[in-house]
Amino acid sequence: MLLRRRMKLLILGGNGFLGQELIQSAIKKDYDVTYLSRHSGNGPIFSHPKVTYLKGDIFHALSCDKEQTYDCVIDCVGTIHPKYLQSLNVDATKEAIILSQKLSIKHFVYISANSGFSSYLRSKEKAERMVKEKASSYLIVKPGLLFGPKRPMSLLLMFFFKMILLLPIHPSVIDEIYPLDVRKVAEVIIAHLEKSYGEKTILSLNDLKGTILAIQK
Repeated sequence: MLLRRRMKLLILGGNGFLGQELIQSAIKKDYDVTYLSRHSGNGPIFSHPKVTYLKGDIFHALSCDKEQTYDCVIDCVGTIHPKYLQSLNVDATKEAIILSQKLSIKHFVYISANSGFSSYLRSKEKAERMVKEKASSYLIVKPGLLFGPKRPMSLLLMFFFKMILLLPIHPSVIDEIYPLDVRKVAEVIIAHLEKSYGEKTILSLNDLKGTILAIQK
């Protein structure tokens, strides 16, 4: 279904690495954005008139104003830290789904992963299954390594992996990690919100790569 009006988004974890870029891409399309986070973001996009800060975390979010309406929730909450995989990758997604139902949000976007160590991927797969079972309309996004100037270490990792990708023979796992610019990934996700609204859609790493390459041509 193609939604032909300005969307109202609720972004969970909106001041994180990808969350910031999603906000930036959303306001370029004149969307209204509310982001839920324990701490307000730093930078000019967070003071934009289209952006509203909702203080809190997903485990204490059921007190959100039920009079406020949203078209879509984007769940960016997650971690690679082994100690918190269950709480932040699985339990937090369960809470996000409950919140979306309480607020009657029709479209759920989940930021999953294409690669990683086994326990991390298992936690993401558990969350994906919950989204597929509970959300009537969803977009599941499965990127590899995200890089961008706001996270300098990611630029070094990107350079390292891209050098390996240039080799005629390289481990297949490198293709699964394939680094993508976080800003471009955010643009693709926001562009797909209207297209995927009312549908059950998965954006794979190859989908992201193909769309970004097509945009750059």
